Amino acid sequence: MNIYNNYKPVNKPLAVLGALGAIYGLRIGYDLLHSVIPYLRPSKLDRYLETADGKTPWALVTGSNSGIGKAFANELAGRGFNIVLLGRSKDKLKATKAELQALHPGRKFRVVVTTPAQCTSASKVSFPDIASAVKDLNLNILVNNLGGAMPRAEFGTIDYYTTAELTEHINVMATFPTLLTSTLFPALMRNGPGLVINIGSFADEGIPYLPTYGPTKSFLMTSSKELAREVKCEGRDVEVLGLRVGLVSGTGLNKKPASFFEPDAADFVKAALARVGCGRTVIGAYWPHALQSGLVNMVPEFIKEKAIAWEISRRYIEERQRMAKQ
Repeated sequence: MNIYNNYKPVNKPLAVLGALGAIYGLRIGYDLLHSVIPYLRPSKLDRYLETADGKTPWALVTGSNSGIGKAFANELAGRGFNIVLLGRSKDKLKATKAELQALHPGRKFRVVVTTPAQCTSASKVSFPDIASAVKDLNLNILVNNLGGAMPRAEFGTIDYYTTAELTEHINVMATFPTLLTSTLFPALMRNGPGLVINIGSFADEGIPYLPTYGPTKSFLMTSSKELAREVKCEGRDVEVLGLRVGLVSGTGLNKKPASFFEPDAADFVKAALARVGCGRTVIGAYWPHALQSGLVNMVPEFIKEKAIAWEISRRYIEERQRMAKQ
């Protein structure tokens, strides 16, 4: 019997393509699993209920008189933390404190006021005074949420804003949280374990007509990565978490009803705190937002660029028309 009678030559090009396809499929599977796992891990927020002296821990939330900041304060109080409310309006902060105190009678609240002028000019902020205002507390969580939309309009070209407006916006969005973190970091280490949460935005990818909003959010996420690596090198027990945020209903200029892709502040914050201890430094806080971003990034670049330009241009025109009627 001739053993070569049943021999069939291998089609090498097809074999190579098959192998490449299998490798590509494994890579997609790995990337998908890598993306999903952080959303399946249980939150480790309870770890921060422990303090060095066993007393009730405190969390400081900036921009806490409304929206996402207020929701963070409310949720953290409900989880067992005392709260420092830091913001730029004394009257609003006092009202928020009274409201939260009624909701959480067993918790303690403290107000720290920084005026708008202080936040927009780092040289006018007395960071030692802020540190002094909380030095007697077991502070082990800092939520850097203070921020705001572009001055005068939701959207505008870079030359629409004055130099002063752009500088002030950068100070509020990037300089202030960086210097505040630096000021309070010794307390976070002393009372440890410590947690720093920086609130970012998916606008950090570069959304037109937001000349300093997206870039400062990108700065904050890069700052989160830098600080996380720094504390690891130093062996410090402080977790750093940068949360990228999509549209949230009932905050800022977004007055739309809540939906699956646009949750209200309370649901968003629950999702955000679920990411604590997820193993990532920077992550989409609310998984449907991350899903949206992932789907957009799968689209060919030229189509994505056209879609972004069309959508943002439409909103820019609407904003200009709205302002013209005022």
